[in-house]
Amino acid sequence: MIAIVIPTLNEPRLSETLAALAAQTARDLVEEIIVVGVQQNWSPPPGVQFVQTPQPVTAAEGRNLGAASARAADIVFLDADCIPQPDFVACMAGALADGVVVGGAMILEQKPYWLMCDNALVFARSLSGAPCGERDYLPSFALGLRRALFERVGGFDPAFFGRGGIAEDVDWSFRARELGARLLFEPSAQVAHRPARASASAVWRHLRLFGRGWAQMAQTHPRLARSPITRAPGWLRQMAALAGPLLAAKDVLGVFAANPHLRAFWRAAPGMWWGKLAWYVGVANL
Repeated sequence: MIAIVIPTLNEPRLSETLAALAAQTARDLVEEIIVVGVQQNWSPPPGVQFVQTPQPVTAAEGRNLGAASARAADIVFLDADCIPQPDFVACMAGALADGVVVGGAMILEQKPYWLMCDNALVFARSLSGAPCGERDYLPSFALGLRRALFERVGGFDPAFFGRGGIAEDVDWSFRARELGARLLFEPSAQVAHRPARASASAVWRHLRLFGRGWAQMAQTHPRLARSPITRAPGWLRQMAALAGPLLAAKDVLGVFAANPHLRAFWRAAPGMWWGKLAWYVGVANL
């Protein structure tokens, strides 16, 4: 049996996410649905446990609190703005096993354009068209595992709030691998990711914070740094920002080369370049 843990901070799509869970083909496998955080002017529907916090908490803290409240043997973390497809639970349940962490897949929707660009850039290796198999880390927007394994690894580190988006996921994934866990990407367990990022300015803000966070994180957690630029001294990172347009173009071409499933979404390339440029500006802490 499975516990679905959903962190929230006044997420407007929460009801849509819960409705999609209620319509799952394997709804009988879901023992409990636990929503954690702050959701103003909202009452949980029947069968949903609401762990209301006195003040807003990070997604990491919300997941940790939800896992601590869970009774089921398996836990699936699901972001409040991720709408699961009808067979999401069935696919996650089929992939779960002892010592295995399962990452779900994100459907890359073409509209709104800027959200497509953001998702393509940040989650290229976790899109539904990507091949299944082991990963060095998994994002937590749709993540399943045995509760016993989560307790062994420990919770997500809330210190990564504002420090790079998925840095807390990379940190948790590394700790899980150190204990011998296998991290598997399951492309059939699909969700539609629909945050409120539908403009160029919204993508710029998101990726700028993303880059700034990774630079901050790399100074104290160099093993998590995905780019040597994030570990460089401040002056060198600022020089890299000056070369940002060329570096961003190179990086986007690299993303398309490494992820053939993205090539059908070639229209996203300009927006991905824009987002990667913002990332370099953030790395320079500008």
